Amino acid sequence: MKSKLPRIVETPKHFYIDSVDLSGAISDKTGTKIKPLENGKVMVTKTFIAKSYECLDEQDFYDFSKPKLD
Repeated sequence: MKSKLPRIVETPKHFYIDSVDLSGAISDKTGTKIKPLENGKVMVTKTFIAKSYECLDEQDFYDFSKPKLD
């Protein structure tokens, strides 16, 4: 089964991956690198600046009804 490739749109104040807006990802365009691929596809590499980063094995790690505001 082929996975569906996302559509990415970047504006001065927004960074969309399909319908998800990662507006916090916008600092400047220098963090976005585009490499054309065959068949009209592109490889997009985006640099993010974050307070912290975690990669978890579990799927349900965050309770969105109780956001962490620290």
